[in-house]
Amino acid sequence: MDFGFSPRIQALQAQVQRFMDDLVLPSHRDWQRYADAGYYPSDVVEPRFLYAVLAGVIVIAGIGLADDRLSLPSWPRLFVHLLVATAVAWSGSEHGAWLAIAVVALALAWSINLHNFMDGSNGLLAGQAAIVLGAFAWVAGWELFIAAFCGAGAAAALGFLPFNFPRARVFLGDVGSGVLGLAIGVAVWQGERRALLPLAWGLVISSSFVIDATLTLLWRIARRERFTERHREHLYQYLVRAGWAHWAVALAYWSWTIVAVLLVFGPLRPLDGAQRWQAAGAVYAVGAILWLAARRALRNRLRES
Repeated sequence: MDFGFSPRIQALQAQVQRFMDDLVLPSHRDWQRYADAGYYPSDVVEPRFLYAVLAGVIVIAGIGLADDRLSLPSWPRLFVHLLVATAVAWSGSEHGAWLAIAVVALALAWSINLHNFMDGSNGLLAGQAAIVLGAFAWVAGWELFIAAFCGAGAAAALGFLPFNFPRARVFLGDVGSGVLGLAIGVAVWQGERRALLPLAWGLVISSSFVIDATLTLLWRIARRERFTERHREHLYQYLVRAGWAHWAVALAYWSWTIVAVLLVFGPLRPLDGAQRWQAAGAVYAVGAILWLAARRALRNRLRES
C-alpha cells in the first residue's frame, strides 16, 4: 500500500524491510531449524542476542541523551550500563555459564564507559571507532550480523568524522560514545566467540584507548580521588593542555591503532595459544611504559609553565 510518502521515506522503508528480510527473519528461521536438530553453529545469530544488542543500543543511546540534556548523576548511568551489558552478555552466552556472563558483562560495561571517557578531543573517538569496527567488519567476512553491525558502526563513525574533525561543529556526546563503546565491546567479544579474531588480537587493536582509560582510572583510585567525577587526567587531555592541536592528538592515537591492526593481520597472525597473549602483553607493556613516561613529562612541563 502506498501512502504517498516522499521518496526519501520510501527509500528508508525499503532499507528497513531489506534488513528484516536479509538478517532478522532468516536468523529466526535458521536458529529454530538448527535448535530443533540440537545444533548451535557459530555463524547463525540467536534471535535473543540480536534483539538484546539492538535494544541495548537504543537504551544506551537513551540514557546518554538524558545525561547530555539533564547531567545525570554517575551511579544511575552506571547502573543502566551494567544492566544493558548483563542482558547482552546473557543473551550471547551459553546457558548456565554464569562466571563467563559476569566477566563479559563487566567488560562490556567498561567498554561503554572507557570510550565515553576518551571522547574529549576532536575526532578522537570517531576515528578510533572507524578503524577498530572497520577491522572487525573486514575479518567477519560472511558472518552477516557481525559484518553488518561492525560495518554500520564504522560507516556511521566515518560519516560523522567530517563534522567533528579537525574542527568540531557537532559532538558525539554520551549518545554516540556509549553506543560506539558497546559496539566495540561486542565486536571484540564476538570476534573471540565466533572464532573470527582471537581475544588477544581484539585487545591489541583496542589497546590505545584501553591503556589510557584503564591506567588513568587505576591512577585515580590509587590516589583516592573521586573517580566517578569528571576530570582532565587522561593522557590525551594532558597533550591538549600542553599545546598539542586536537588533530595531532587524534593522529597519534589513530597511528597506534593502525599499527596494531597491521601487526595483528601481518606478523602476529601466525602466533597461537600462549604466544598470542605474550605478544598482547608486550603491546600493553610498551603502551603502559609510554603512557607513564609521557604523562610524567607532560605533568612536569605543565607545572613549570
